[in-house]
Amino acid sequence: MPATVPRSIINAFQHAHYNVFAPGNHFTAHIGKRCDALASLMADYGKNTVSILTAYNPDAKTGDIDQNRHAQQALFEEIHKLGAPCFSGQNRAANGDGPAEPTWVVLGLSREQAKNLAQRFRQLAFVFSDECAKPELVWTHVRM
Repeated sequence: MPATVPRSIINAFQHAHYNVFAPGNHFTAHIGKRCDALASLMADYGKNTVSILTAYNPDAKTGDIDQNRHAQQALFEEIHKLGAPCFSGQNRAANGDGPAEPTWVVLGLSREQAKNLAQRFRQLAFVFSDECAKPELVWTHVRM
């Protein structure tokens, strides 16, 4: 894991579109902007947090598709063990460049639980929101 994150990656993560595909509730969340649909999703499930996690492209390096899929399935299994409601999602660059990255949108995890999962799957950051429904990037163990 790099000790610092390049400005280009920070900008890409901050401006990405975080798409959520919950049953009957598809929407896009943005870092630092209140998302009423996100608040509704948490309320519908009686949870007060949401985390958006992926296992794709560890250390922000493009990985082999089969390894990415295997890691994403392993992440799903870890989430399932925690008993948290989970939906598919997708991270996409704001300008549409590059591939979309599959995610899991997980309700009810603490920030620490989500961070532990992100670190275990060598992710630089993950998206987290509490009941304020204003998503933020949480960096794992890197310096900005």
